[in-house]
Amino acid sequence: MVDVEHSGIDGLRAAALESYDVLVLDIMLPGISGLELTKRLRKCGASTPILLLTAKDTIEDIVAGLDAGADDYLTKPFAFDELLARIRTLLRRGAGTASPVYRAGPIELHLDAHRVLVPASISP
Repeated sequence: MVDVEHSGIDGLRAAALESYDVLVLDIMLPGISGLELTKRLRKCGASTPILLLTAKDTIEDIVAGLDAGADDYLTKPFAFDELLARIRTLLRRGAGTASPVYRAGPIELHLDAHRVLVPASISP
């Protein structure tokens, strides 16, 4: 399934509500840029592979995108076959590595380890 969002705000909302195998973001999204969206997702602990797709092609732009948390960076214009190959690579890299962890405030539920972590400050 593929979802298309037309602004960074809509993309952030969708990423918060759905689980995606890979995210392809344009840096120049209206509202919240793809770069800011990447930073926010990483800050929240999202490990979904992110490919930034953009016309911004300077070394400084590429470094900023990768340092923001993107897994790959592709500049326009590009060959569609290259885009598909990069997506396949990100899917292979991410396969089986995501740990199902759910957070509610400071409490973490680790499904794969069958455990719940509760900070001592809120334990009974």
